[in-house]
Amino acid sequence: MEIMNNIMKIWLSEALQESGLSQSSLARQLSEKVHRPIYRSAVNKMLTGERGISAQEGIAIEEITKYPLPRKKTIPLMGYVGAGSEIIPYEDGWLEEVEIPPYITKDTYAVKVEGDSMEPFIEDKSILFYSENISPSLLLNKKAIVYTQDGRCFVKIIKQGSKSGLFNLESLNRLYPEIKDIALIWAAPIDWIKPPRF
Repeated sequence: MEIMNNIMKIWLSEALQESGLSQSSLARQLSEKVHRPIYRSAVNKMLTGERGISAQEGIAIEEITKYPLPRKKTIPLMGYVGAGSEIIPYEDGWLEEVEIPPYITKDTYAVKVEGDSMEPFIEDKSILFYSENISPSLLLNKKAIVYTQDGRCFVKIIKQGSKSGLFNLESLNRLYPEIKDIALIWAAPIDWIKPPRF
């Protein structure tokens, strides 16, 4: 609920800015649309997050400001990444659709974590969002999604291997041994983590 309130207050702020309307002007027009008094102080509380925005008010504000409401966006869940488990990527389409937060770009991919080797930072069954594949050497000592030359997908900390072109993959959970000297096709920085409880 708090996340949605934050999204809506940001949306309202942008709607006012784009439309050039003042809080008072919006309050007047909103009162006419919803057929009940909405005071400038109420609009101010919407902007600070002290007061929510009802569905009726949101639709009316969208009509007044011509600024589109944030809509739920989904992207395909492309497969699984191993965090303790060895995972072969899912290649026949996708598993399901997952909702993404409004500030994530449309060119984003999602994968689900299998295993606990990256706990407590990344929990089992978390969904990871990423938007670009880059050279693994640019992500040394960082947590990333990696695709190995032998076709496996992991979420690990990338370390330099014993020679150029090879990498070690380290877990946060020390119960899991480091994967040593493995060739990687690509690595992706993690844009956002959705824990399993959300």
